[in-house]
Amino acid sequence: MEALVGSLKDAASKYQAQSDIPQEAQVALDNISSTPFLIHFLASNLNVDVSDKQKILDTANITDRGTVLLQPC
Repeated sequence: MEALVGSLKDAASKYQAQSDIPQEAQVALDNISSTPFLIHFLASNLNVDVSDKQKILDTANITDRGTVLLQPC
């Protein structure tokens, strides 16, 4: 789980650095300590269709949900 969280935060940081997302978003991301909250935060802020977000939410296991987030859209 620790590796998954690290990968999610790393991917989000890379995305933030390559986009117009404010630096404050990175501070918020760095301060999230709850894995389920992190996964829900990232899923809700993805720039994808609602149906893709729903696919993530439909994944019951939190580890699997995090893994889905790491897959390319």
